[in-house]
Amino acid sequence: PKIQNKDAADQNNGFFSRFGAREIVFMLISFLFAIVIWVYVLNVENPTREKIVRDVKLSFSGEERLNSNQKLTIKGDRSTLLTNATVVINVPANLYSEIKAESIIAELDLSGITTPGEHTVKVTARVQGSSDVSIVSISPAEVTVDIDVKRERMLPVEIRYYGGMPEGYWRGGVSLTPSSITLVGAASELGLINNAAVEIDLENTTDSIYESANIVLYDKDGNEIDASKFTGDLLYTTVQMDVLPTKTVPIDVMGSLVG
Repeated sequence: PKIQNKDAADQNNGFFSRFGAREIVFMLISFLFAIVIWVYVLNVENPTREKIVRDVKLSFSGEERLNSNQKLTIKGDRSTLLTNATVVINVPANLYSEIKAESIIAELDLSGITTPGEHTVKVTARVQGSSDVSIVSISPAEVTVDIDVKRERMLPVEIRYYGGMPEGYWRGGVSLTPSSITLVGAASELGLINNAAVEIDLENTTDSIYESANIVLYDKDGNEIDASKFTGDLLYTTVQMDVLPTKTVPIDVMGSLVG
């Protein structure tokens, strides 16, 4: 009986062993078959898939025409207008992983604007180098842009001193190159500029000054104005000022009179 039981156990082990091998072979064949089907679907059928692409940079188009033809310009802070967009696209499966935020151009077209005031501009988008990708949606779909008359204004550069000269030193007059600047921008924003000034620190100054300095724009209340709103001249000037030590010299009054 023990020998019969052992033979039976050996037969059962062999059966399961053969069954396991067949199962593994079947799984491998199925896996290879699935790969073949997947390759066929990607390269022959190539179905489209929906993809959400975030952080697409917005830009302006048609701005040159707005400036030159219409004599108009954008008013306000551009960075608040050119926020990143989210674009939903339909893309072929074989291109799905290749389409990035950098692949998409999203624009606000200003070429159709002919009057100052607020305008709602539709955001358009396209994918560079691929005609097989279609745009499903864009967020934001539109942006409100404030347009103003384009103007040019020349401003003299003032000099502001702060701090005091060290004892025993003298300063000469200041020469600025350039001594005035010309800015281009929205008429209403240019009108807010009260003056343009360069600051010179006299504290602990014992050597002559010959250096480049920033020009700062101020309103009538003395608040600094964001210069990025304007184009035209660069807001820099070269400051030249002589600084020399002083010397006390006695004066012979009687000698001078007699002489």
